[in-house]
Amino acid sequence: MAQPRFGGEMIPETSLGDTLQSRHSGLSRLSVVWRITLAVAISWAASQVIFTTEVIVFAPMTALLVVQASTSSTIGLSLQRILGAGVGVALAAVWVTAVGVSWWSFTIAMAVSLLVARALPWSVIGQLQIPVAVLFAMVLGQSSLEQGLIRTLEVALGGAVAIVVSLALPVKPQRTALHTARNALQEHMKLVLFEVAQALAQPQLDSREQRDFLASSRHLRDLGDELLAAYSDLFNLATMNYRATDIRKDLSTDAFVVRRLVVVGMHVRSIASAADYVDLVGLHRVISPVAFESFTQELCDLLDAACASLENSYGGDHQDFENRVTRFRSRVVELVECIQTLNFEAQQSLSLVSFLGRFDHVAQLLHGLVNRDK
Repeated sequence: MAQPRFGGEMIPETSLGDTLQSRHSGLSRLSVVWRITLAVAISWAASQVIFTTEVIVFAPMTALLVVQASTSSTIGLSLQRILGAGVGVALAAVWVTAVGVSWWSFTIAMAVSLLVARALPWSVIGQLQIPVAVLFAMVLGQSSLEQGLIRTLEVALGGAVAIVVSLALPVKPQRTALHTARNALQEHMKLVLFEVAQALAQPQLDSREQRDFLASSRHLRDLGDELLAAYSDLFNLATMNYRATDIRKDLSTDAFVVRRLVVVGMHVRSIASAADYVDLVGLHRVISPVAFESFTQELCDLLDAACASLENSYGGDHQDFENRVTRFRSRVVELVECIQTLNFEAQQSLSLVSFLGRFDHVAQLLHGLVNRDK
């Protein structure tokens, strides 16, 4: 079945260049520990059979370093390590053959290998593999092209085993982290709106304590980044994963929802920024503090209803939500018309209309979220 048209812009790139920039994600999952253990053991056993070198270390070391929670990241780190080992041993072999091993040749070799690594568009792990390969080659005194080729093949074996293990025993992805991040962003948006309503109920904003909503609003950016990261992790785990068929078919929809919620968070933050400069005397002439608190709560209720619709837990139907959005936006229009009748100065009118218009735009975004509009 074809993917929905919305959300495609957020699907992470999977080109070779992006694969070669894969980064190590750590040992946060217990399942990754068992997969690494299995990959290392298989790599070591296979090396014992295939290679005749005295020290069998490069294949199991590679498996140890490259197995990740997601298959795509495992492939990316494996390619970086294999290519880095190939480049490193080739540089070492040519250099040692030409000038031998001494303190100055070792120093120059390390400097050149680091400069070559720095020029490559890889992750730090992949870049450092080149000087590491040079280091091993010169310290172990195995710097011929034949010995370098064997070492590179050992690294390739470890990477291949790691990829096979990742494909055969993938992690079962869960939406828990995505839902947790989404709920955190939703609740914090409501908190910011509540704090704005409380602050603007005051005759004027004189103290820093009355502007707590500004500090709260800045946290929305962090929560948005966490939501984007949770989606990216879910996407990576579902890629090339036969246990993620149910997850993968909804990734495009997830992308749309994540993008729209992050944008809503940005506009809630803009409401807080505008609230810091709004003319309170003028605002209170247009709408009373109690009515403004009710107005803000209505937007929070729309946010809850929109997010509940994502889980099919919204108590109303689609038309009910449409009507609620229409009523809210009509209320904004009424407030703007009130501003026009009160004969404010042009600058004062513009400030108040701009402030209230931000609420209207958030309502439009929530309407688009429920209707899956771009």
